[in-house]
Amino acid sequence: MKYLTLALLVLGINTQAAEFPFNGGWAGRGSITVDKETTACDSVEMIIDQRENALIIRMDQYLCSTTGINFGTMAFGVKDGVLYIGTDKVGSINDHEAKFEYEQNVSNYQAKWIGHITLENGKMKITETQIVTARGKTETATGTAILTKTN
Repeated sequence: MKYLTLALLVLGINTQAAEFPFNGGWAGRGSITVDKETTACDSVEMIIDQRENALIIRMDQYLCSTTGINFGTMAFGVKDGVLYIGTDKVGSINDHEAKFEYEQNVSNYQAKWIGHITLENGKMKITETQIVTARGKTETATGTAILTKTN
């Protein structure tokens, strides 16, 4: 009985990993480009919480030699392969790819986020762009990275 319980536990963990392939911690290297200046980043980290009805990017940071950027938390609802923020369709997700694009208007700034994440051969490739307009000035930051799963 003890072995059956252990086997079921292991099978459950493996099934969840296969069912939610983006879930977990990810780390690697990449670069950020801010207003046309590109900087290499020795440390890029992400934590993703993927469930049947949600995709939450909890940590998304690039640490580079001269600068760093944190793209912040992004939370999406998921239904039938479509990503939502509230009732707005903002992207799509399947077992190997997630894409999103959405805008947010806050009292003192406007922001647009564009992201493309792919999984291939155990690696996550990500390109994400944040365009922020505040006080008449627009700044664009794009991060690109190749990450491997850390847990």
